[in-house]
Amino acid sequence: SPFGALDPEYRALIAKYIPALADQVILMASRSQWLGSVEEECKPRVGKEVSLIYFSPKVDKARKNYYVRESLDYEYTIIEEGFHG
Repeated sequence: SPFGALDPEYRALIAKYIPALADQVILMASRSQWLGSVEEECKPRVGKEVSLIYFSPKVDKARKNYYVRESLDYEYTIIEEGFHG
């Protein structure tokens, strides 16, 4: 994500101009980087949102959430349509 180490003012400015870079842009951002000014600037031009859901047999109970889940056998990631913030 291009937003990680930026302060809020620069996040909003970068998010405002990213869609001008190409006809189609794929933007990957963590929940904390997306919510707020980045979401406000990008949302009107978003065609589709997806979430990456990670499964692992090594997930401890403290780390489990919507995006990190326990798997019985092996590690894998699925793509799920929609943003689940």
